[in-house]
Amino acid sequence: MQTENQERAAESGRPKRSLGAILERHMKREERRKWEFPPDYTHGEVSLGEAYSTLGERWLEQAVFVSRVRDEVLGEVVTVGCFEDYFLTVEQWVEGDVESLEAWWQSRSAGRSRSVGLSTLGDGEPLAELAIEVSPARLQALEQGVLGVTREGGVADESRAGRQRRARVDLLSLIALTTRLAERDAVA
Repeated sequence: MQTENQERAAESGRPKRSLGAILERHMKREERRKWEFPPDYTHGEVSLGEAYSTLGERWLEQAVFVSRVRDEVLGEVVTVGCFEDYFLTVEQWVEGDVESLEAWWQSRSAGRSRSVGLSTLGDGEPLAELAIEVSPARLQALEQGVLGVTREGGVADESRAGRQRRARVDLLSLIALTTRLAERDAVA
C-alpha cells in the first residue's frame, strides 16, 4: 500500500525522493551556511515582516545585522543578516574558513550604510557601528521576556550543526529584539 504522499507524488509525475536524498540536500544547505527567511517567519512572537513596519524599508535594507560568538568547539562564529524585498538572508563564517573574516565581512557589508551587532564574547563587537554587548544569560533572559523564545531544546545539541544553529538563533534574536524594542520606544 502506498501512503497518501507517495500517491500524490506518483500522480504528479514527480520522482519519489528517498529520505537519504532529502537529508543529503539538507546537509549541503547546512554546509553552505546560507539561509533565506520569508517575512512571515516568526522568531518567538515576532515575525520578520514586523521589522519593516517598525524600522522602515529604507532603514532596514541599508542595515547589516551581525552576531559574534565564541564556541569552545567551533572557535569564533560570525553570523550576518541582510534584508532585501522583505526576505532575510543569513550567512555564517566559522573560524578556520578559507576566506579571512575581514574579507568575508567586507563582502557581506558592502553597500550597507549601517551595522547593528550583538556580541556575547565579552570584548565588544568591532565589526558593527552600533554594538550591543550582553552575556549569554542576559540574552536568554531578553529572549524569554521580550520575544517569548525558549532555547531549552537547542542548548542540548552539541553537534557542529547544533552549535551553528545557536549562533543563527542569536542573530534572529538580535533582529527581533531590535524590532520589538524599537516598537516599544515608538509607543512610549
